[in-house]
Amino acid sequence: MAAKNDAARPNRITIRNPNIDDLAPVFHLGEKIFTYRMSPTLYRTWDEFEVVEFFLSSQECCFVAESDEEIVGFLLGYIIDRKNATRKVGYLTWIGVDPDFESKGLAGKLFAKFRRVMHENEVELLLVDTEANNHRALNFFQRVGFKSPRDHLYLTLKMDEEE
Repeated sequence: MAAKNDAARPNRITIRNPNIDDLAPVFHLGEKIFTYRMSPTLYRTWDEFEVVEFFLSSQECCFVAESDEEIVGFLLGYIIDRKNATRKVGYLTWIGVDPDFESKGLAGKLFAKFRRVMHENEVELLLVDTEANNHRALNFFQRVGFKSPRDHLYLTLKMDEEE
């Protein structure tokens, strides 16, 4: 048991950009975190294509947290930089931490790295969304500086229900 606690110390965590070998561990960790039961109306789908797409299109905006060669957290984001846009916008799409490593500051370290990269890329605005009843996520996002939460409604229509 002591070895597990030693492995979970924040000073033994490495935050880095993902490589090809990280795709499966990130996907499986996300499967553990983003379950249908926890978020039945999640408008994005957590699947292997989601992870691969971020790796291929926005690797510089994605990060993994590694402890003893094991992926224990990740952050997937991207930059919106349209030709005629008035500013660059960063979007934090997914952030996840292994339940065994929660409450150790890991999400904050992942976000700090993401924020530095956004600053280096002259991003002027960061966006994130979460479910209104996800108080833990809301508290985290407000703690790292996000402000002015706005209600945004997503409506669902279950196609397998009889009319």
